[in-house]
Amino acid sequence: MDFRFTQDQQDLIDAAKAFFDGECSVEDLRKMAAGDSATYKKLYASYYDLGFRSIMIPEKLGGLEQSLDVMSAVAEAAGYAALPHDLIHEAGIIFPVLVAYEDYECLKGLLDSGHSME
Repeated sequence: MDFRFTQDQQDLIDAAKAFFDGECSVEDLRKMAAGDSATYKKLYASYYDLGFRSIMIPEKLGGLEQSLDVMSAVAEAAGYAALPHDLIHEAGIIFPVLVAYEDYECLKGLLDSGHSME
């Protein structure tokens, strides 16, 4: 059995690492800790646009349709960068459960509401 990531999976993981390393600087984290909502909203919108929230959602529903091991590697990259958001809860638990129970209306509502950050 081959447990290595495919090239596409590795590219996604590398892109996540590069994104989180570049967008979650210590300076930005300090701004967010001090209550700078603009920095937080910018970061959140950026990783939303890159599809990290929908990493385990099937492609037919607009997601990236990746496995849990890829999600884990992306979550690890977010953790190293101290991402101040619930990426693991959303992308790794809540959204896949909603897909499993075929609650697409709730899933769409959460995905749509999350982008505006209001």
